[in-house]
Formats: sequence, structure tokens, C-alpha cells
Amino acid sequence: MNTPHYAKATPQPPSSASESLWRDAFLPSTYLNLLYLFFNFPLGILYFVVLVTLLSLGLGLSVTLLGIPILISTVGLIWVFAWLERKMAVAVLGLKVLIKTPVSLEPESQPHPKQSQWTRLLGYLRNPQFWSSFGYLWLKFPLGIASFVLAVLLLSVSVALLGAPVFYLLSSLESLNCSSLWFL
Repeated sequence: MNTPHYAKATPQPPSSASESLWRDAFLPSTYLNLLYLFFNFPLGILYFVVLVTLLSLGLGLSVTLLGIPILISTVGLIWVFAWLERKMAVAVLGLKVLIKTPVSLEPESQPHPKQSQWTRLLGYLRNPQFWSSFGYLWLKFPLGIASFVLAVLLLSVSVALLGAPVFYLLSSLESLNCSSLWFL
């Protein structure tokens, strides 16, 4: 049986730079990317504060053995934060990201039923994805600050430049007393 084959529409290249600029200004993905940049800052702060607090508390209390459960729960929390970051990248940015759980779902890599919890924890700690996720969560704080500052700076400069002709027009009108307008 012949099923209809639908060709995907390929975007036409813009004929000029100004056409590309105006087209990109009205795409929803542009504003989703800005939203993602703005969320980097508060999420980076959250990850940094939670991880520093739990790691320092866990390491400090590990002498009394109360810190060991805190450190183990921190490992689990790192997996959760990394999973949430991947889900956010897929949902907001539309990226195709491989979302993994701490243990692969393939049957041959499932933990052996007789494996101890300690062996499973060591397996999590030996996983390179854990360490790359841990590094990413640490870098999210300074990169979140940088992306937030740049996004606010560039947006404010853009709005100022777009409003400059209006300000010039209003200030050049002689019939309008500009000294009475406090916002100009």
C-alpha cells in the first residue's frame, strides 16, 4: 500500500540581512531563547547554593557519620538537577538531548539483584555522565550571571536605540515644554 509522503518545507534563505533580522524578531524561538537565558541566572544561584550547602554540610558532618547520608542524597540531587536541565533544554530550546537516568534502561546494564547499595553508589560515582553533569551545574552559576547581564544589557541598549528617534522628535518640538516631562 502506498502511503503519501509529505516533504518537509525547507526554509527559504532570506534575500537580505534586513529580511533575516525582521523574520528572526518575530519568531517564537527567539523569545524562548531569551527566556532560557533569563532562567539561567536564578537556576544557577539555586544549584550553587544547594550544592555548596549540602556538600559542605555533608563533608563537615562525615566525621560523625551523619554526613554520609547527606552526601549520598546530594549525589541523587545532582542527578535530578541534571535531568531537569536536560528536560528544560528540550522543552524551551527544542534541542534533541539524550535524557538518561542514572542507570541505563537496557537489560544488560541493570544492576544485579544481589548487588549492594554501596556497589550501586560507586557505579553512579564512576559514571562519566555524573561528573559532566556535576561540572555543568557548577558552571551554571557563573555562566548564568554572564548570560543574564549580557541579555539585560543588550535588551536595554536595543530599547534605548529604538526609542532614541522618538525622544529626539519629542525634544525637538518647540511647542512642547520638555522640562515638564520628567521621564525625558
